[in-house]
Amino acid sequence: MFSHETLSPRMEYVQYAIRELFPVAERIEKSGVKVTRVNVGDPVPYFGTPKYILDAMAKAAHEGKTSYGRPPGETPFLSAIANRYKRLYNFDAGQDSIFATYGVSEAIQFLNASLMGEGRGCAMFSPYYPAYIPQLRIYGGEPCFSTCDEERGWAPDFDDLKKQLKKAKEAGTDLKYLHVINPCNPTGAVWGKKQLEEIAAIAKDEELLLVSDEIYDEMIFDGKFTSMCQVATGQPLVVLNGLSKNWCATGLRLGWAILHGKDAHMGTLRDAFVRLSSVRLCASVPAQYAGVEALNNEKAHSEFIKGFNKEVKNRSDFCWKRLNEIPGISCQRAKGAFYLFPKIDLKLSGCRTDKEFILKLLEKEHVWAVQGSGFGVGGHLRIVTLPPLETLETACAGIARLMKG
Repeated sequence: MFSHETLSPRMEYVQYAIRELFPVAERIEKSGVKVTRVNVGDPVPYFGTPKYILDAMAKAAHEGKTSYGRPPGETPFLSAIANRYKRLYNFDAGQDSIFATYGVSEAIQFLNASLMGEGRGCAMFSPYYPAYIPQLRIYGGEPCFSTCDEERGWAPDFDDLKKQLKKAKEAGTDLKYLHVINPCNPTGAVWGKKQLEEIAAIAKDEELLLVSDEIYDEMIFDGKFTSMCQVATGQPLVVLNGLSKNWCATGLRLGWAILHGKDAHMGTLRDAFVRLSSVRLCASVPAQYAGVEALNNEKAHSEFIKGFNKEVKNRSDFCWKRLNEIPGISCQRAKGAFYLFPKIDLKLSGCRTDKEFILKLLEKEHVWAVQGSGFGVGGHLRIVTLPPLETLETACAGIARLMKG
């Protein structure tokens, strides 16, 4: 008999902080009040997907490229990915080690489906992207969290990382991989070469697969980005990326995973990815041909990303400065991506938790942000800095009024 008890126990893990207050926001908007949204990191509503990418997708569809494709990915798309990594990072990624996925989310699902189970887990830094936790736990895995140092621009705390890895091992948890998000959602931090080398060395010493989510790798405000594939040479590595952010094409749901390493364990993982990609049939074929054009048209992309980064940096810096002017709010400056992660003086705000704060912010000031506890660090907010300056000012003014009580 079908009942609520029919649902699998794993469903208790399925939560997503970024959209948690959707019913509240919808109720407010239905009453005729405008909600200022700084909660979702989607660049498309503000900047649009470049026309040359959309034209390539339409062309592919009109040419009949709408049947089932190769499960691992269309050959021209995998070739374009390999060429990009050779061009940007002097990294040789063989096409047989690249898999097209429905965004980075499906790549993470493949990884956890392949590696997780009872008694297993992965190590990750906190704050983290919240969707990765349910995707881990659904497959029986448990997270091992290591802190970052907010006062040093959310830098990784290597002593704490080693401590947490040791603690997990002593508890009997079989950690399978170390997960890095760089540039970081939600903090906007960008870790440099020396920091990445230290992370890679720890992963190697602990015999952990290194997984690097680099979905924002071209959204850098200052300096040059270092990819993990440039420093983690000679050790098992998975690099994740996709069209969603750098190419402003979130709805195309197209990502990829590069599995690098020659040992038997990586061969087994590749085989698992081959089987999983076959079971789900294929990623969107027209989207992959849009991806070919997106990755190969260097001139068009360079012009777009240059203008995008300039404008988002301006918006991020404005919001960062404005937030730090509010009594009880302190915020580290972002170095990339399009997020800020300000700290709230909860006592001054009159709220017990950051979740209570963001609910009041939405109900009283009609500003929709996300609680930091949803990213693993309480007493903070995540603010998306994609909206225009007037929208960001409205959001900051609402936060300021709420802090005054």
